[in-house]
Amino acid sequence: MFITFAGGLSNICIDTVMMKVIPKARLGSLFGMMQAISNTALGLSMAAAGFLLEGVSARDLSLLIGVVYICLTGVYAWLFFRLNLVKEKKNLLKMVAG
Repeated sequence: MFITFAGGLSNICIDTVMMKVIPKARLGSLFGMMQAISNTALGLSMAAAGFLLEGVSARDLSLLIGVVYICLTGVYAWLFFRLNLVKEKKNLLKMVAG
């Protein structure tokens, strides 16, 4: 539940920043392309999971996916904590203003 909540908040923040930085004429095509890539990745992951379930039990596969997800979350958290939010906000404001 917390992963879904954090993912939703991240998407909202990224979309808001992109709407401020990217020209309005390009927003539609950019968001459309992002949705196409996202849906394709989701379909491929579902197909891969279906193939993997032929040789691996559902419990083992869910354990493996959970461990990989936790590891990726750790990498994401490490990258986030290395980020200087004050500096990045100033850079973003410069981009929007100029």
